[in-house]
Amino acid sequence: GLVQTMVATEKSDQAIKYLTERIEQHPKHPLLMLTKAELLANANDWQAAFDIYQTILSFYKDATVYNNAAYSALQLGNLAEAKQLAEKSLTLQPKQPNTLDTLGLILSQMQRYQDALPYYRQALVMNKNRPDIKFHLAKTLEALDRDREAMSLLADIVNSNVYFAEKEAAKGLLDKLIVEQN
Repeated sequence: GLVQTMVATEKSDQAIKYLTERIEQHPKHPLLMLTKAELLANANDWQAAFDIYQTILSFYKDATVYNNAAYSALQLGNLAEAKQLAEKSLTLQPKQPNTLDTLGLILSQMQRYQDALPYYRQALVMNKNRPDIKFHLAKTLEALDRDREAMSLLADIVNSNVYFAEKEAAKGLLDKLIVEQN
């Protein structure tokens, strides 16, 4: 209720302050902490978000929290820790597309492109309409010089009416690959 209203009215700072006060009253309330961590992550305060996820994991083992911690660690450049957290998430919930995508991203960041492919492909099998996963797979295929496959995925994203935050980046990569093909 209140936190969603604050966020909707672009008062994330107030929402974070409110959550901080509530967490002081209820220090082991995972939902309050998770909400605060997500707001911090949305504000690109990856270290603060990561710290909260780690605190939650000290008393509440949850696949989503492990995945969020992994993604935060990835954003901080802590690839080995990110990989370990994502693998723990998959152990708890093996068929979670978000975690499969996160692990693919981590492996791609480690330049282990071939190892990343099965994670992206499995995530797409479970959730074939996710443009973000298609984009991550396309970038990995491009890194492996599999440009035709990448172009097919990128064309799907660019021609789709689905909102996607990185749609312009997908279009830019598609345009680059088209130019390179000619």
